[in-house]
Amino acid sequence: MNTNSRRFSTFARSKFTMRALSLYLIPALGIAFFCFFFGYPESLIAQCTAWAGGFIFWTFAEYMFHRYLYHLTGRKKNIRLIPYFLFTHGLHHKRPTESGIGFLPILQGYSFLLILTGLFYLFMKESAFLFSSGFILGYCLYTIIHFAVHHYPPPMKWLAPLWEHHILHHTEVPNKRFGVTTTLWDRIFNSFPRK
Repeated sequence: MNTNSRRFSTFARSKFTMRALSLYLIPALGIAFFCFFFGYPESLIAQCTAWAGGFIFWTFAEYMFHRYLYHLTGRKKNIRLIPYFLFTHGLHHKRPTESGIGFLPILQGYSFLLILTGLFYLFMKESAFLFSSGFILGYCLYTIIHFAVHHYPPPMKWLAPLWEHHILHHTEVPNKRFGVTTTLWDRIFNSFPRK
């Protein structure tokens, strides 16, 4: 079996599929297009700020989930879902290329996003829709990067440090380097080890 066939086979067996990606990406882009086209909020600067803000907020949420939910060992574990997250993330650390990196199931993912959009709306009114669109796009990018880090070499040289960052989280410092999409929050919250 040649290298490309193995890569496709790995891709096809994972939870990361183009269908799953499209079920998240198409609504996110549709919301963004609708908001930009019909002017919610009214100014282009406010629209771009809301969208970029949602994307940046995703990177922060990703870091917090990974650091404080997925790596809870030794902390309080009184929430019912915590054992599930610890178990699935523990499997991912034991077998990073085999453990089905992918999107949340659609029903769970959409439910979570609807609740979040409702919460965003309480604070941002109509800007919440573009904010949510940026948040979903951040989630899609995270899933793509996470899958790629575990299955492919970096596609461009400038991405190599991001690949190395996450691989080192798995191999050398599981209590550091929690960011996947960016190293920003690791640097801000002092979980980026100094060399």
